[in-house]
Amino acid sequence: HTIHVPVCVIAAGEDQSSTPSEMRVTVDQAPDAEFHLVEDAGHYAPFEQPQKFASLIGEFLDRKYRSHSIPSPTRKAP
Repeated sequence: HTIHVPVCVIAAGEDQSSTPSEMRVTVDQAPDAEFHLVEDAGHYAPFEQPQKFASLIGEFLDRKYRSHSIPSPTRKAP
């Protein structure tokens, strides 16, 4: 299988449930994937390193979608 959308894979260095090497499998299946490793975190990386996790996601979204304009919704008159 191949994934055809941008993917941000964030692995945790101390995660024994979803190891970084297992997470790399996803990266290998997605041509537009990025792999990031949060060293000092386990399986709950978003809670253990929230600033790092949020920063990685924010930077990914900026790189992938900042140049895309999102049309604002238009309202119909009542």
